[in-house]
Amino acid sequence: MNQIKEQIIMQCYHCGNKGLMNVVNIITQQFGGTFVNSFGDVEHEFEEHYTWKLLLCPVCHMPTLYQTYTDESMEYEENQINDIKILYPEVQMDLTNVPEIVASNFESALRIKNINTDMCLTALRKTLEMICLDKNASGKNLDSKIKNLVAINVFPKELDNAYYLIRKYGNDGTHSENVSVSNYEVEELIRILYNVINYLYMLPIKLVNMKNRYDSSNHMQEVTHD
Repeated sequence: MNQIKEQIIMQCYHCGNKGLMNVVNIITQQFGGTFVNSFGDVEHEFEEHYTWKLLLCPVCHMPTLYQTYTDESMEYEENQINDIKILYPEVQMDLTNVPEIVASNFESALRIKNINTDMCLTALRKTLEMICLDKNASGKNLDSKIKNLVAINVFPKELDNAYYLIRKYGNDGTHSENVSVSNYEVEELIRILYNVINYLYMLPIKLVNMKNRYDSSNHMQEVTHD
C-alpha cells in the first residue's frame, strides 16, 4: 500500500491520543450525476459523493477508517466536510428517538471503550440508570429499579441476565481496583445494552411506521379495487 502524504488532526479511539494521524489510503466513489442514456439524451440522477480515508495513529499504530459524504442538496464550500462517520473503531451507533439523557451516556461508553475499560463499564451502568430514570422506575437502588420495570413489563423478563451483567460489570468498573475484562467482553456488553435500548426506544417506532406504510398501501389497493 503506497503512503499518501496527508495528515489529519483527529483523536484515536484506540489509545486516546489526539493529534496528526497519517492518511495511508483514500477511496472515493460517486453515485448519480449527469449521463447520456442509450438514446443519446442527457439525463441527471441525484448525485452523491463518498470518500473513505484510512488513517494510522503514530502512537499506537492502530487504524481508523472514516467516511465523508456530500450530495447535490448540500450547500458547502470547497474542501468543507459535511458529514463524517467513523466506521472503525465503532464509536457511533444509531440512537434515533433515544432520549438525550440515555444516548449521551451510551455514546460516552463507545468513545472510551478502547481507552479506559473502567470508565466504559461505569458509563454503561450509568446508561442503564438513565433508562430507569426515563421510564420512571421506583426503588432505592439500581437493582430494585430494574426489578420494578420488569414487574410492570417495561423491561422484558427474558433479558434479566442483560440487566444483571451491565449492573455488575459497572459496579466492578466503579469500585474495583483491578478489573479483568477482555475487549471481547466489553464489546459484547455494549451490544447487549444496545439491544435493550433498541427494544425500548427504536424498534416500537420502526414497527409503527412500517405498519402505517403497510396499512396505507393496502387501503390504496382496496380503493383501487372498489
